[in-house]
Amino acid sequence: MQESGSLPPLCPVELAVDVPAPEGTWQIAASVHLPAGEPASAGPQPVLVALPGGGYNRRYFDLPAAGFSQAEHHCRRGTVVVAIDHLGVGDSTVPPPAVTTLATLAAVNHTVVTDLLARLRDGTVAPGVPPLEVSAVIGAGQSLGGHVLAAMQADHRTFDGVAMLGSSMSATTMPVRPGTPEVEIPAGTPDADAALLVLANTDWPWVFHWQDSPDALTALAPPVARAPTRRPRRGTGPP
Repeated sequence: MQESGSLPPLCPVELAVDVPAPEGTWQIAASVHLPAGEPASAGPQPVLVALPGGGYNRRYFDLPAAGFSQAEHHCRRGTVVVAIDHLGVGDSTVPPPAVTTLATLAAVNHTVVTDLLARLRDGTVAPGVPPLEVSAVIGAGQSLGGHVLAAMQADHRTFDGVAMLGSSMSATTMPVRPGTPEVEIPAGTPDADAALLVLANTDWPWVFHWQDSPDALTALAPPVARAPTRRPRRGTGPP
């Protein structure tokens, strides 16, 4: 049911943006969600650029469970939503892992956002979509996407405003479900390996979803997010 006084959303425009690479070209997948009707007739409109977290792709912002599409929520209020697959994620080019540094992801995403904003402004994002007068460009990043967003803004000043969601710029401590048993981390385990144990044993559905979330929604979590969990703790484990 359409919300009172809101615009129904259009099906997203699916694009692959070419980005120069050290050898050849990378392609970055993006979905542009537009409010229905004539965008130009609504006057200046904001553009929200959404960046997914680790283990997720751009579809995270348009989940198929009823009432859980963030893109649809914003489109109904007249905001254009652009969701991007980072380099190495989803339908984008997947280079060797050593290539996908934070600085590289930020630079590539900045190029993609610049390209898409130009298409929106000059009316070439898709046939039948008129030029759009952009009032503001806001970046929103979930978890890992928040860190990429911070790098984009620090290095490139891509956005008029930013929203880091579920991202800490100082430290990250994953929430632990009450009553979860601890996992032994052997004494002397390097910090990086201990951190991986913490992540591997995190109850991701509990972290990311309210308890009343429909099963169809939590089932969309990546495989790592559905793994059994125990709470890590440092100590001397059994031989």
